[in-house]
Amino acid sequence: MVELDQRASICTLLALVLKHKTLAGYCNLLNNSLSHEYDVYTVFMNYLEIDLSNICKNKKLSNSEYDTIKKFILNRKLLKNLLMTYFYGESIYSQNLGLIRKYEQDFDTSPSEAVLDFFKAFTKNLSCYLNNVYPSLIDRVEELYSILDDFIKLNKGLITLRTPTGDILRWGAKLRKEKKSSRIYYYFFDSFSNTTQKRGISQYIKLDKPDNVRTLRSVKSGLIHCLDGAIVRALTLDALKISPDFIISSTHDSFMFPVKYINEFFDLLETHYYEFDYATWLEKDVFELNLNLMVENEEKTILKQKITNFIKKNDKFELDFNIRNLYKPE
Repeated sequence: MVELDQRASICTLLALVLKHKTLAGYCNLLNNSLSHEYDVYTVFMNYLEIDLSNICKNKKLSNSEYDTIKKFILNRKLLKNLLMTYFYGESIYSQNLGLIRKYEQDFDTSPSEAVLDFFKAFTKNLSCYLNNVYPSLIDRVEELYSILDDFIKLNKGLITLRTPTGDILRWGAKLRKEKKSSRIYYYFFDSFSNTTQKRGISQYIKLDKPDNVRTLRSVKSGLIHCLDGAIVRALTLDALKISPDFIISSTHDSFMFPVKYINEFFDLLETHYYEFDYATWLEKDVFELNLNLMVENEEKTILKQKITNFIKKNDKFELDFNIRNLYKPE
C-alpha cells in the first residue's frame, strides 16, 4: 500500500473554488512552482517567524515568555490545525481555548496572563496575518461565506447544491434561542454519507425524508466537506471500475491504495481534482441553482449583484503542473 498525503487539502480546494492565484501557487498547482515545492503551512510559519516580534509588541511578555511563545507558535503541526479549523468555521473563542489547552499539554503548566493576552490577540488577528501571506484570500473566503449565509436566510432556510459527481445535497438552518442570546445551527443533508453526527443539537429541521443527516457547526465547513466527499466517492467508484482490488481509502486529504496502481491513481486525481473547473461549479451548481429556486424580489436582485461582484474578483490563471513531480516515495 502507498499513502499520499496533502494533495487535496482545504487550501487546495479553496484555491480551486476561489480561483486564487497566490494560494494556488503555494499549493503547487502552477507551473512556476515546480522549481520549488511549497507547503502552505510552512509558508505561513515562515512569515510568523519574521514578524513575531512585531506581533508580540506591547504584550508585556518577559524574555523567557517570548522565547516560550516563539517555540510554541512556530510549529507546523499547530499552525496547520489552526488554519484548518479557521477555514472550517472555528470561532475565535474556540481557537483561543485550543491554544491554551495545547500550551498546558506541552509545558505542563497554565499560561501566564501575558501569554493569555497574546493568545487572544493572535487568534483575533489571525485573518489579518493570513491576508498578509495570501493577499485578499480571507476577504474572498468571508465574501463566499456571506453569500452562502444569504441563501440560507432568503431561500426558506435551505441551500441546494449539485456536487461534482451529480449528487443533490441540501443544507438546512434553524435558529434556536438560548436565554438572552441566539445561535444559528446549520444542518448538512448528505445523500451518500453513512455517518450521522449530533453535536449538542436537540432538534432537526424536518425535510422530506433525507437519506442521512450530518450536523456541522457552520455552512462554511459544509461546502468543503461536500467537495471532499464527492471527490473521494468519485475516486473510489472509478478505481473499482479499473479493478476490483483497486480500493482507495481516505482520511480527509490522505489517500491509501495498492502501490501497483500508482499511475492510475494519479490519473484519477488529476481528472477529479485538477481538470474540473470548480469556480464554474460554484457559479452554476451552487449560486445559479439556488437563485433559480428563489422568487423574484428586491433581496434576490441584491444577492445577484453580490454574486456578480464576487465572480469578477476571480484571478485569471490556468492550472499548469504535473502532480507526479510532487510525489516523493519514502
